[in-house]
Amino acid sequence: MSKINHTAAILALNTFAATTQDANDALVAAMQAAGVSTLEEVQPIVLQWASEKEMFAKKLDADGNKVSLGKCGLVDGQRIAAGRKVLDSNSPAYEAAKKTYQRAMAAFEPAEKPAQRVEPKKEAKPLTKAEIAALRAAIAACGGNVARAVAGLKSLSA
Repeated sequence: MSKINHTAAILALNTFAATTQDANDALVAAMQAAGVSTLEEVQPIVLQWASEKEMFAKKLDADGNKVSLGKCGLVDGQRIAAGRKVLDSNSPAYEAAKKTYQRAMAAFEPAEKPAQRVEPKKEAKPLTKAEIAALRAAIAACGGNVARAVAGLKSLSA
């Protein structure tokens, strides 16, 4: 495990946290230069950074000035987050801090997710009279146990 330069990581977030792909690439490169190489190392640093940022409301006040929501802060997690620090959901800045965290973490996600392989469905063809007769005979031979009869027929055809 590499030694993490926490100050350099926070500086990288302050400098490059943006929504453009070039800024995201620069952020990832700067975090790697700071010794942060895995998502497990990135998450708590980004969380701390988001909690310490001054958050502002989207709407301006009557004079056209930004309305400060303050800082969100971190609290000890409950239930499934027990043992970890999480954003304080009671803070007025919570939603803004959460969105800031999500946007910064998006830089570390793969650009494209691999497509899931979908197997084409095989068209079922109707059974011939001979196949139906063989299936009925196999079921009767297995004492009416259809699953065992089908398994026996599959083993014969393989």
